[in-house]
Amino acid sequence: MGTASLAGSGGNEDEVPLGDAVAEVKIWQLHNKYLICQIKTGLMIIDQHVAHERVLYERAVDVMETSVPNSQQLLFPQKVELRPWDWEIFEEIRDDLYRLGFNLSLFGSRTVMIEGVPQDVRPGSEVSILQDMIAEYSENASKLKLEKRDNLAKSYSCRNAIMTGQKLSLQEMRSLIDSLFATRDPYCCPHGRPVIIKMTLGQLDTCLAASSSGAFLFLYGKGAKFTPDGYTLVAQWIEQQFPKLWVAVRVCPRVPASKSPECSPGFLHSTHAWRSTGYWQSAFPCCFFPLPPP
Repeated sequence: MGTASLAGSGGNEDEVPLGDAVAEVKIWQLHNKYLICQIKTGLMIIDQHVAHERVLYERAVDVMETSVPNSQQLLFPQKVELRPWDWEIFEEIRDDLYRLGFNLSLFGSRTVMIEGVPQDVRPGSEVSILQDMIAEYSENASKLKLEKRDNLAKSYSCRNAIMTGQKLSLQEMRSLIDSLFATRDPYCCPHGRPVIIKMTLGQLDTCLAASSSGAFLFLYGKGAKFTPDGYTLVAQWIEQQFPKLWVAVRVCPRVPASKSPECSPGFLHSTHAWRSTGYWQSAFPCCFFPLPPP
């Protein structure tokens, strides 16, 4: 039973199960887009598309650098005709396509016969994957100026990854999580987007803290300064729009921790703003969560 130590926000660590231990973890798929996984201190939300991108990207880089055989032969070879500008890109990356696992042969002018593909390519998508990869490679080359193999690995992983909207079985979800945490950088996709969001039980308790109030208004972030009177006006406006709700305000004070030890930047301090003194910094948009009136 293997585990991986993940550093969470604030320096806390969670033990994330891998291998056989993944089978013991509760996992759900949300809207065929996100995987929700229960961990020791709370929950973890994984974007299935960018998670699979990370897995495929590292696998592609390793295969091209080590020249490890990675091709599976097609029972029925597929023919694809390339446009002139796509043909130029194909000629540029042809050798690295072979290292990646594409077994390709020429079949007339600008026509390619696909005889084998990398093992991760979904059956039936061989032609579209090659075409999409060439288009993605061309776009990356013009905008991002990437090194050739890095560009090819990113293009391959983006076009071949599990897509948003694709339903996964429980075994597929477990396999993806296992593969993700076996990569060198499970937190970030090849294009720099985050893969994982973690929420501790403490954070959930803060967001869903119950009290006798009918609603909480959350104001946070950078923006103009509001006086306590300003927050009173905001609360009054909410009360006018939603007369059946009794409104309390939760604010994120932007004061030095030395002056207010219990309040540091980013800490949601529960208080009635109009009963407070001093200045508070906040910004819209804001959101409020209605609760049953007292």
